[in-house]
Amino acid sequence: MSTHGRKEESLADLMKQVRRAQEIISQVDFEKIASHDADEVSKLGGVTDALEALSKGEEVSRVDGIDEVENSDPRQAWIADLMQLLDDAGYSDRVGRVYSINAGDDSGQWKPLALVPHREGIPLHDLCLAPDYAPAEGAHGLFISATGVFSAHVTLPFSRHKWKVQRSQRYDSNEELLAIVASYLEPPEN
Repeated sequence: MSTHGRKEESLADLMKQVRRAQEIISQVDFEKIASHDADEVSKLGGVTDALEALSKGEEVSRVDGIDEVENSDPRQAWIADLMQLLDDAGYSDRVGRVYSINAGDDSGQWKPLALVPHREGIPLHDLCLAPDYAPAEGAHGLFISATGVFSAHVTLPFSRHKWKVQRSQRYDSNEELLAIVASYLEPPEN
């Protein structure tokens, strides 16, 4: 199905385009461009073309001057791989979000983690996913690191409470990680 020659895009498709645009832009050193570094300035043509293609909904697999640069930050490479794994598993719409229940509400909704005013009590992690519930009023998220998954909750009012880890589990493989994430999306069985 197309709308004026452009295919209908799902939220997952749009998230993939945004992640690719961020990946491309993150490979540009703007300080070097400001100082007129010739190699860095030469990247701009490919970056501009790639961003224009992405804005049209086209897939951009390789950008001259960008994609041959090896990612020297292992954590960023890990996060990119994790994002792809979660996207492939159908969780991209949950990334960066928490399940939030406001005072007096019977049900909650997914909201950006950035709307919760602090991260006090949350152990180091690489990514947050919204589960399908919160144990009480406040915000609840699943947090993923390179070795484990944990769920944490902060009650209202946020200014008086720290995040508390509800449950956690280590994993040794991507399959284990996805199984834990799937089980943590729902409330624990008592």
